[in-house]
Amino acid sequence: MKNKRDDELMRLVKKKHRPALEELYDRYIKLVYSFGFKFTNGNEDKTKEIVQLVYLKLWTTKSSIYIQ
Repeated sequence: MKNKRDDELMRLVKKKHRPALEELYDRYIKLVYSFGFKFTNGNEDKTKEIVQLVYLKLWTTKSSIYIQ
């Protein structure tokens, strides 16, 4: 999975390919977490909830994700 581009991984996620989601998680967890941390003014519990929601949404809303 590490050699795939993000758009390739997203296509696989849309097909419920779990390793693709795991790779996206590994690539972007620091970015998503830091954004959530700033957004919640440093509230770690809310940040963790946001991170979970982001990846859950990514996994469950395949029809609304646009990939070029």
